[in-house]
Amino acid sequence: MPKNKRVPHPARLRALAVLARMRSRGESLSEAARLEHTTPRTVQKFLAKQLKRSASGRYSATSGDTLRRDLSVLGSEGYVPVVIRSDGVQYSVRG
Repeated sequence: MPKNKRVPHPARLRALAVLARMRSRGESLSEAARLEHTTPRTVQKFLAKQLKRSASGRYSATSGDTLRRDLSVLGSEGYVPVVIRSDGVQYSVRG
């Protein structure tokens, strides 16, 4: 399979959705994981560096990351795949 045609793992997509919920809504890891139909262990497996553990044992999301995100951007000839590594750039591209 060509490198630019990779299909993301469904569990990784759910883990990213958990991370987004934790950042945007301030939900706990277990609550966000339950609402996204996955487990905290799966989120830790895929996104260990994006989670901080406090002294009390609670996990919180880091404020930013450089995870690879594959976006489809509408160009003059249709949708074009774009690889982005900064979450700040992702939001500015989406507009």
